Amino acid sequence: MFGRRLKELRENRGLSLSELAMKSGVAKSYLSNMERDKMTNPSLEVLTKIAAVLDITPQILISQDRDVEKDKAQAALERLAQAEGIHQDQLKEYKELIEFIKWRSSKKE
Repeated sequence: MFGRRLKELRENRGLSLSELAMKSGVAKSYLSNMERDKMTNPSLEVLTKIAAVLDITPQILISQDRDVEKDKAQAALERLAQAEGIHQDQLKEYKELIEFIKWRSSKKE
């Protein structure tokens, strides 16, 4: 199950296996084995490297919560922001603003 989630998250962010390997410093063969559930117990160091490239926490990476549609929407938003010249730190500010707006709207109802 972890392998499938890793693959979906990687693909949602538009990364090939080679790109993830290069950016994370984790061997492509190791990543491939993880995605095929042949390597089921990666170290925290490896999870942290992969999660950093995917811009998530290691906890999200190993989470059983499989909201893939939300992940796809997140990846699409990140690609749009990059195309518009918005940097990752700015994107986090926008996310916080959106969460605040959602929270405020829920209080009004």
